[in-house]
Amino acid sequence: MSLKESKQLDKEAFIEYLRKRKMMSNVYLDEVEAVELHSLKGVVTLIEALEANIIVPLERYELANGFNIQPKRGVLLAGPPGTGKTTIGRALAHKLRSKFFLIDGTFISGSRDFYQKVEQVFEAAKNNAPAIIFIDDSDVIFENKEDFGLYRYLLTALDRLESESNKRVCIMMTTIDVASVPAALVRSGRIELWLETTLPDQTARFEMLTDRCESLPAVLKSVNLKLLATQSDGLTGAKLKRITEAIAKSGAKQMATNPFAFLNNFMGDMRETEELPA
Repeated sequence: MSLKESKQLDKEAFIEYLRKRKMMSNVYLDEVEAVELHSLKGVVTLIEALEANIIVPLERYELANGFNIQPKRGVLLAGPPGTGKTTIGRALAHKLRSKFFLIDGTFISGSRDFYQKVEQVFEAAKNNAPAIIFIDDSDVIFENKEDFGLYRYLLTALDRLESESNKRVCIMMTTIDVASVPAALVRSGRIELWLETTLPDQTARFEMLTDRCESLPAVLKSVNLKLLATQSDGLTGAKLKRITEAIAKSGAKQMATNPFAFLNNFMGDMRETEELPA
């Protein structure tokens, strides 16, 4: 049945129609942890850069074009593990919805037909422009460059984005080590925007801990989170999340019999989890 042939098309049928024709994102939002871009802590400057260089030019193309502003065609998001690179991708996926397309290590895992998969992603992104193609953990993908030559494909793809019809597609890559990105991508100017994720500072750690503990039992309100933030120097946001999750599980058991033991053991549990200084 074609779209024209359908006299009455409900929401679910319309979504299925788009999905079958590869006119939607290849990311199912119900399988992605919901993250709001502005809820991320310690990355205010990075978010502002994304909004100015990517989001506004893509979503408000005519407005941006009036100011002679074009979305960056190539963006590199670099930083240590656990500093929020993939989380930023999740937040972008939820903000842009059907305008976000993901390429990750699963594309090359045990398969040599990944070129076809990648080409389908690029075509779907162009058909749904404005759109972002998010290449997560490019370190893993580029490790296979001798076998597959993905970076050469990306060179060609980035060059194609220069054409007027493709200018509203942005390729964003994440990496732990900038040195792992092929020099041909970096030196040619195809990567137009470099963004860095870093370890959270004390203020960001306090905000992260506060957010994570907000949903925990009221007894935790007495915990000195500022002290925890001070003593967790050097930990990533991912580790802080694991800390609060581990403490919540331990606390659930202890509070069943002795709530005060839970409060007294909170700091000790945290030190034990991440070997923090006494």
